[in-house]
Amino acid sequence: MRVPADQADNAALIDTAASAIQHCVSEMGKLGAAAVTRICLFDELAWPHLRRLTGSYLQARNETGASATEWRIGDSYYAGLLSAYRFTLGAENAGRLQRGKRLELMVRQLRCIGNLLKWRAMAYYAADKALWHEAAALYRAARAEGLTGRQVALRQERSAQTSIERELARLIALSSAGLDQMPPGSVDVTDRIIRYALPALRLQSTPPEGVRYGFALSTDAPPQRVDGGTGIDGEDVLYLWCDEAVAVLDELAGVVTRGLVPAALADGAVPRDTVLGGIHHLRRLWAGPRRVRRHRRHPLSGRLRALMGIKRLQSQFAEERHEPGEAWHWNMLDVSRNGIGILVPGADCEQICVGDILGVQAEDGETWHVGIVRRIVRVEGGDGIVGMETIAKSVTTASIDNGQALTDALVCDPVRRGGSVRIAHSPGDPSGGDLVFLSQSGRVCKLRRLSTLVRGSGYELSSYHVL
Repeated sequence: MRVPADQADNAALIDTAASAIQHCVSEMGKLGAAAVTRICLFDELAWPHLRRLTGSYLQARNETGASATEWRIGDSYYAGLLSAYRFTLGAENAGRLQRGKRLELMVRQLRCIGNLLKWRAMAYYAADKALWHEAAALYRAARAEGLTGRQVALRQERSAQTSIERELARLIALSSAGLDQMPPGSVDVTDRIIRYALPALRLQSTPPEGVRYGFALSTDAPPQRVDGGTGIDGEDVLYLWCDEAVAVLDELAGVVTRGLVPAALADGAVPRDTVLGGIHHLRRLWAGPRRVRRHRRHPLSGRLRALMGIKRLQSQFAEERHEPGEAWHWNMLDVSRNGIGILVPGADCEQICVGDILGVQAEDGETWHVGIVRRIVRVEGGDGIVGMETIAKSVTTASIDNGQALTDALVCDPVRRGGSVRIAHSPGDPSGGDLVFLSQSGRVCKLRRLSTLVRGSGYELSSYHVL
């Protein structure tokens, strides 16, 4: 475990660490405090290897569109580590622990719950109720002993300290960050931003003005949004106060905009725009206009054909196929004015991410609807509920020429002189230029680019003015 992470087989080491932690648990009766010390040591030594494992998983997902073995190894490690802390703090062992060590283990257990929540969110799994019950029980136990704010240094070689209150604030912030509405890579970056702003987050027992989120400790429910500042019904509720953290985010955004990304937030592989996007996302949640649902959902069943990716959609629409050869077959759950809810099997769900472009067609219909994946929530079996925002109900293909090269693109709106039109294209295609010519059904139009609306995996959606 002490081998540098860039020189090691990180997946194998994490898998070995999970087995070693379970061995320490089984030897707890013989080794006592020595077994507890070893579990904590494995926890700390695993950190650099887990960061490398995260990078490998995200890279594999970006390149192949499929989940990698690395995620399952990390999930097993965090679940085993949490089980070890749970056992160590159980009734049989609690009496043997000194008060300071017990507090450290409680902090570590709460931190592990947060890490497990983040890790599972990278594959779009939500935390189950048992984890929220466990987190609430830990906080109540620490509060009864007056230990919620007591600072603990988890690494002797570092001056950084944390506490029960701080780790629970991180957990509430993660739960409220809309992780099911972002790509897996952004989940990891968002967690880093939350930890950066964590010292400025506060937990309060009464709802302060402008509060957004609260956590009812007496239930197994996850943190929920507070509407209108009236608080949450029931007793024993903690509210996440974010005003100071918003000021930290504003300062951080200014630094990142100037091109200075703190090393704690991202390494060289993470684009600066991803970090800046995560900062703005959290700021909107903590202080921006309150989000409200614009359109009501209506239950509607039926079978759908689905194609993913700009190239497949271009091929389908250009050739006007009636039966796409490599289409997925999914079940529709509901519809709204601008979206569709879809039940996706686990094997297919591992290949799609928030931000992907999809085309769907009813099996008994002819029209293809094109949309963008906005949300994915998976259940324990692996199946997922996918929310797709419809961007076009009638899509055509066209040739785009910027004077240097010619390429195909998807036209999402009728082309009318003086109006605007949205065009989906691959990044770097000629349609990405500021001034292009569109050729469609023998008609040629001149377009001037207005803005990029969406940048997703392998495509861009841009708005153009028809001259």
